[in-house]
Amino acid sequence: NKSDAPAKTIIALTDGNDTKSSVPPIEASRIAKEREIRIHTVAIGDPTTAGEEKLDEETLRIVAETSGGKYFFAGDRGQLAGIYDELDKLETRAINIISYRPRSDLYFWPLLAAVLLELSATTVTAFRQKRITVTTQTLGTIRVDPLTGKLEIPR
Repeated sequence: NKSDAPAKTIIALTDGNDTKSSVPPIEASRIAKEREIRIHTVAIGDPTTAGEEKLDEETLRIVAETSGGKYFFAGDRGQLAGIYDELDKLETRAINIISYRPRSDLYFWPLLAAVLLELSATTVTAFRQKRITVTTQTLGTIRVDPLTGKLEIPR
Protein backbone atom coordinates (compact mmCIF):
# COMPACT_ATOMS: atom_id res chain seq x y z
CA ASN A 1 0.00 0.00 0.00
CA LYS A 2 1.47 3.34 -1.06
CA SER A 3 0.02 5.31 1.85
CA ASP A 4 1.89 3.10 4.38
CA ALA A 5 5.26 3.91 2.79
CA PRO A 6 7.12 6.94 4.20
CA ALA A 7 7.06 10.02 1.98
CA LYS A 8 10.31 10.79 0.21
CA THR A 9 11.63 14.31 0.20
CA ILE A 10 14.20 16.22 -1.83
CA ILE A 11 15.62 19.51 -0.61
CA ALA A 12 17.04 21.41 -3.59
CA LEU A 13 19.47 24.18 -2.63
CA THR A 14 19.92 25.97 -5.96
CA ASP A 15 19.73 29.14 -8.04
CA GLY A 16 17.05 27.46 -10.16
CA ASN A 17 18.87 27.74 -13.47
CA ASP A 18 18.38 24.76 -15.76
CA THR A 19 21.81 23.87 -17.13
CA LYS A 20 20.83 21.72 -20.09
CA SER A 21 19.15 18.96 -18.11
CA SER A 22 17.48 16.15 -20.02
CA VAL A 23 14.23 16.72 -18.10
CA PRO A 24 13.09 20.30 -17.43
CA PRO A 25 12.68 21.11 -13.70
CA ILE A 26 8.90 21.60 -13.83
CA GLU A 27 8.40 18.27 -15.63
CA ALA A 28 10.71 16.61 -13.09
CA SER A 29 8.52 17.97 -10.27
CA ARG A 30 5.42 16.44 -11.93
CA ILE A 31 7.18 13.08 -12.12
CA ALA A 32 8.28 13.43 -8.48
CA LYS A 33 4.69 14.06 -7.40
CA GLU A 34 3.52 10.95 -9.28
CA ARG A 35 6.14 8.97 -7.35
CA GLU A 36 5.15 10.60 -4.05
CA ILE A 37 8.35 12.59 -3.75
CA ARG A 38 8.04 16.07 -2.27
CA ILE A 39 10.54 18.73 -3.35
CA HIS A 40 11.36 21.68 -1.10
CA THR A 41 13.28 24.35 -3.01
CA VAL A 42 15.71 26.72 -1.30
CA ALA A 43 16.69 29.61 -3.57
CA ILE A 44 20.21 30.91 -3.08
CA GLY A 45 21.75 33.78 -4.98
CA ASP A 46 21.25 37.43 -5.73
CA PRO A 47 17.79 38.14 -7.21
CA THR A 48 19.14 41.28 -8.92
CA THR A 49 21.74 39.37 -10.96
CA ALA A 50 21.14 38.97 -14.69
CA GLY A 51 22.31 36.49 -17.29
CA GLU A 52 23.37 32.91 -16.65
CA GLU A 53 23.83 33.49 -12.91
CA LYS A 54 20.28 34.91 -12.51
CA LEU A 55 18.14 33.50 -9.73
CA ASP A 56 15.08 31.75 -11.24
CA GLU A 57 12.62 32.08 -8.35
CA GLU A 58 9.54 31.49 -10.51
CA THR A 59 10.70 28.02 -11.58
CA LEU A 60 11.66 27.14 -7.99
CA ARG A 61 8.21 28.18 -6.73
CA ILE A 62 6.46 26.12 -9.41
CA VAL A 63 8.65 23.05 -8.71
CA ALA A 64 7.90 23.24 -4.98
CA GLU A 65 4.15 23.79 -5.46
CA THR A 66 3.80 21.08 -8.11
CA SER A 67 5.47 18.42 -5.98
CA GLY A 68 3.76 19.42 -2.71
CA GLY A 69 6.84 21.01 -1.18
CA LYS A 70 7.60 24.53 0.01
CA TYR A 71 9.64 27.33 -1.51
CA PHE A 72 12.22 29.21 0.55
CA PHE A 73 14.62 32.09 -0.19
CA ALA A 74 17.97 32.29 1.59
CA GLY A 75 19.53 35.73 1.22
CA ASP A 76 22.26 35.05 3.78
CA ARG A 77 23.57 32.40 6.19
CA GLY A 78 21.16 33.46 8.95
CA GLN A 79 18.14 32.98 6.71
CA LEU A 80 19.52 29.64 5.51
CA ALA A 81 19.90 28.43 9.12
CA GLY A 82 16.28 29.45 9.78
CA ILE A 83 15.13 27.56 6.68
CA TYR A 84 16.95 24.42 7.84
CA ASP A 85 15.26 24.73 11.24
CA GLU A 86 11.85 24.96 9.55
CA LEU A 87 12.66 22.01 7.28
CA ASP A 88 13.68 19.97 10.33
CA LYS A 89 10.19 20.59 11.74
CA LEU A 90 8.52 19.61 8.45
CA GLU A 91 10.63 16.58 7.61
CA THR A 92 11.87 14.53 10.57
CA ARG A 93 13.51 11.47 9.04
CA ALA A 94 16.93 10.33 7.88
CA ILE A 95 18.10 12.02 4.70
CA ASN A 96 20.76 11.36 2.11
CA ILE A 97 22.68 14.35 0.81
CA ILE A 98 23.77 14.32 -2.82
CA SER A 99 25.65 17.25 -4.26
CA TYR A 100 25.84 17.76 -8.02
CA ARG A 101 27.19 20.65 -10.03
CA PRO A 102 26.37 20.14 -13.70
CA ARG A 103 28.64 22.84 -15.10
CA SER A 104 31.93 22.00 -16.70
CA ASP A 105 34.43 24.51 -17.99
CA LEU A 106 34.84 24.34 -21.74
CA TYR A 107 37.18 27.28 -22.31
CA PHE A 108 40.22 25.01 -22.54
CA TRP A 109 39.09 23.35 -25.82
CA PRO A 110 39.19 26.54 -27.94
CA LEU A 111 42.33 27.58 -26.06
CA LEU A 112 44.02 24.25 -26.88
CA ALA A 113 42.96 24.53 -30.54
CA ALA A 114 44.38 28.08 -30.75
CA VAL A 115 47.69 27.04 -29.16
CA LEU A 116 48.05 24.04 -31.48
CA LEU A 117 47.18 26.15 -34.52
CA GLU A 118 49.72 28.82 -33.56
CA LEU A 119 52.37 26.19 -32.85
CA SER A 120 51.84 24.49 -36.22
CA ALA A 121 51.87 27.84 -38.09
CA THR A 122 55.13 28.82 -36.37
CA THR A 123 56.69 25.43 -37.19
CA VAL A 124 55.67 25.62 -40.87
CA THR A 125 56.97 29.20 -41.16
CA ALA A 126 60.30 28.28 -39.55
CA PHE A 127 60.68 25.23 -41.82
CA ARG A 128 59.97 27.27 -44.97
CA GLN A 129 62.43 30.00 -43.95
CA LYS A 130 65.15 27.40 -43.39
CA ARG A 131 64.41 25.70 -46.72
CA ILE A 132 64.52 28.97 -48.68
CA THR A 133 67.83 29.95 -47.04
CA VAL A 134 69.43 26.57 -47.72
CA THR A 135 68.21 26.49 -51.32
CA THR A 136 69.54 29.99 -52.07
CA GLN A 137 72.92 29.21 -50.53
CA THR A 138 73.23 25.96 -52.47
CA LEU A 139 72.39 27.50 -55.85
CA GLY A 140 74.79 30.39 -55.61
CA THR A 141 74.36 33.15 -58.21
CA ILE A 142 71.55 32.79 -60.70
CA ARG A 143 71.81 34.91 -63.80
CA VAL A 144 69.83 35.57 -66.95
CA ASP A 145 71.59 35.28 -70.30
CA PRO A 146 70.93 38.66 -71.96
CA LEU A 147 70.96 37.19 -75.47
CA THR A 148 68.69 34.17 -74.98
CA GLY A 149 66.72 35.29 -71.92
CA LYS A 150 67.26 31.90 -70.28
CA LEU A 151 68.17 31.37 -66.61
CA GLU A 152 71.67 30.10 -65.98
CA ILE A 153 72.10 28.15 -62.76
CA PRO A 154 75.68 27.21 -61.86
CA ARG A 155 76.30 23.60 -60.89
